[in-house]
Amino acid sequence: MDVDGLAVTKGALKEHGFRSAQFRYERGVASRCGAFVTVHVFSSGAITCVGSKSVPRAISCMRDAMKKIGVTEKPPITVRQLLVCGVIRTGWHPVMEGLQDRYEVRREAAFPGVMVRGHGTLARLYLADPVKITCMGPDMGGITRLAAEIYRAIRPGPP
Repeated sequence: MDVDGLAVTKGALKEHGFRSAQFRYERGVASRCGAFVTVHVFSSGAITCVGSKSVPRAISCMRDAMKKIGVTEKPPITVRQLLVCGVIRTGWHPVMEGLQDRYEVRREAAFPGVMVRGHGTLARLYLADPVKITCMGPDMGGITRLAAEIYRAIRPGPP
């Protein structure tokens, strides 16, 4: 992502009420917003959100920023590009059953989705559609591998 893209992202955050957003470089750009929300913007155009109550608002904000930057949500998820697809029809997916032997998997009642812990990764997964996965968590490398694994399980073949 170039400087212009970063400026658009900052502007989108402020438009959505994240006025105290602070940016720092950490495997991309991380913006710490209110209510424990961290938004990661990567050079590939991938955007992920980590947080609690304000995550839906942050996702909405990032989707607007992605449109302005020119990043599309239509292509399926790949190992190098995690696309924020929004919290749509979230819930348990049969593929999660197969992960239970290696990960601690449980459903989140307070915030719809699935919490997965494994290999030092804490990720909240939103399976809105078989080809759309939103990952939230602090360990981007682990989440990328986990997302790729789930994607392959849902749709076999190279991602």
